[in-house]
Amino acid sequence: MANEIQTIHDDAAETVYALVRNMAGQFYAGATPETFTVANWATYDIALAEVDAAGSGTVALHGTFPAVAAGFFWVDFYVQAGGAPASTDSHLKSILFFWNATTLIPAEAIVGAPAGASVSVDVAAVKAETALIVEDTGELQTDWANGGRLDLILDAAVATANITFSDKVVSIK
Repeated sequence: MANEIQTIHDDAAETVYALVRNMAGQFYAGATPETFTVANWATYDIALAEVDAAGSGTVALHGTFPAVAAGFFWVDFYVQAGGAPASTDSHLKSILFFWNATTLIPAEAIVGAPAGASVSVDVAAVKAETALIVEDTGELQTDWANGGRLDLILDAAVATANITFSDKVVSIK
């Protein structure tokens, strides 16, 4: 297995590396997960090799994902500022992936895009559902009103059972 981690960076002159962490927040030094310790930062890094670059322009980078069990993992990308990876390096991005033990797949491809894939589509869907809820609420208010369909059914059940209500409730304590 090699080159499962892939990214594009806009400056070939910069050194980019990756860190991998599991959903429990543990970082990987090789295939071993551990609780994060800033002193171990340089042991967490995964070197990303240039695949193709044009001077100081855009560069394609690849790196090897740790040999770990399948699951969801965060891959964090950093630009190395000094001679070695450090916790003070600039964070580029974090991407959630699913690792099936051979292939690294963006999590969105596994769980799908958000419902409408855009805020406007989702807002329209919520508005449509809200309109249906309001319509149903209106129907129930009509049905339960005095003389409404459900009120008449309840009145008929009470009359059939020969139940009478002689006293009004004045207060409940």
